[in-house]
Amino acid sequence: MPCSLFVYFKIDAAEARQLLPALQNMQTALRREGTHCSLLRRQDSQTDNVQTWMEVYQEINDSAAFQRRLQAALQEYGLSARMPQRHVECFVALDSLATG
Repeated sequence: MPCSLFVYFKIDAAEARQLLPALQNMQTALRREGTHCSLLRRQDSQTDNVQTWMEVYQEINDSAAFQRRLQAALQEYGLSARMPQRHVECFVALDSLATG
């Protein structure tokens, strides 16, 4: 059953400005492959020059395979060594639980 993958992390505002273009380019490439994705910033995350960002990937049929693809994309766009610690969560729709 498809899931939505949420990847969140805290990032220094100065570092965020440097990483944003590469992260946007990576997501654009993933969109071209058919992945529904977005990039969000927590609304109240401007304190102490630290922001909380979240990448959202929807309608993922194989979470493990997509996470491998995502790791490869991070490498391709020079992000893997530059990104702060990322937390990954996978959620399914509640109506999916009722049937499976």
